[in-house]
Amino acid sequence: MVAECLGWEAGAAQLMQDPAALGLIEDALARCRSINPVPVVTEARLLAILGHVRVSRHEYAKAIQAYEQAISVGAAFADLRRLSYVYGALSLAYQESGRYAQAAHYSRRAMALYETLRDRLNIAWAENNLALLVFKQGDLAGALRHAQSALGTIEELGVEAGRAHVLMTMAELELARSDHAAATLEIAERTGETTNMGEAHVWLGRIAAAQGDEAAVDAEFAAAFERFEVGQATEWQTRAHASYAELLEARGDLRTANRHLRLAIAAAGVREAPVQDVRIAMA
Repeated sequence: MVAECLGWEAGAAQLMQDPAALGLIEDALARCRSINPVPVVTEARLLAILGHVRVSRHEYAKAIQAYEQAISVGAAFADLRRLSYVYGALSLAYQESGRYAQAAHYSRRAMALYETLRDRLNIAWAENNLALLVFKQGDLAGALRHAQSALGTIEELGVEAGRAHVLMTMAELELARSDHAAATLEIAERTGETTNMGEAHVWLGRIAAAQGDEAAVDAEFAAAFERFEVGQATEWQTRAHASYAELLEARGDLRTANRHLRLAIAAAGVREAPVQDVRIAMA
């Protein structure tokens, strides 16, 4: 069919950033729609190519329109992988338009198809993208969960290409968490909220641990314990001792880790509880 040939030609032109791509794909669509009945599988594929061309021209509103038309015709998409790519591209177009909630919606739909296809690598890329999207919506904790899941999958698969991209996402989120903790500390100090000051020091200590700065970890937790003591914040002190013990254990300082676990038990008033139970309680 002439329309299909023009579609392939338009796709190739788009990859080469040839301005002729738009005219080719519009001609292909017109020819396709002139057929009675319209071959919907071909129409959906051509609409997806039109979306790609619009994205390459930074015409995101028109790209969104093309992709959504492709999906609406697209009960015709018997190929789930191709449909997943359309969802991913639509997510990108919404993201570039600053419409992050819609972008996250289509990113999740793409990820659901990757799960159906058992495509773990593309699940990881989708999770990394989703991490950035939910972060832009203000959900830092959710963003970190998605990014950590993406990184874990990449490491399990032993993939190097693209791993730096996921690590950059983690770095951006860790920086944001550090900024949030520092801002919390500043406000808490200004208002005299000792418990919040202590909690901010705990977060700064955990961030320092992720950065491998052991001296900063020790200093931040020491400051946290002091603040919790002043504020008589027993529950927070218990959690802080358990968190610090976990970091010390990872560092290989088992003696000091055990001492802080005992302090956690004492603060919780559970003197006879096994260490494992305290760890579970503090999680």
